[in-house]
Amino acid sequence: IGRLTPRSHMEQEKRMRREIANSNERRRMQSINAGFQSLRSLLPHHEGEKLSK
Repeated sequence: IGRLTPRSHMEQEKRMRREIANSNERRRMQSINAGFQSLRSLLPHHEGEKLSK
């Protein structure tokens, strides 16, 4: 009891790698979005005017 079969161990490894990849991608996108937000703060614009995407 508690021992993983080779197949379930592979599935667990695959799931763990996917979670790590998702976490890395989330962090990457947050970093990109933070960079764009910093750039937006430097652009001149009028109050109430929306900046295009």
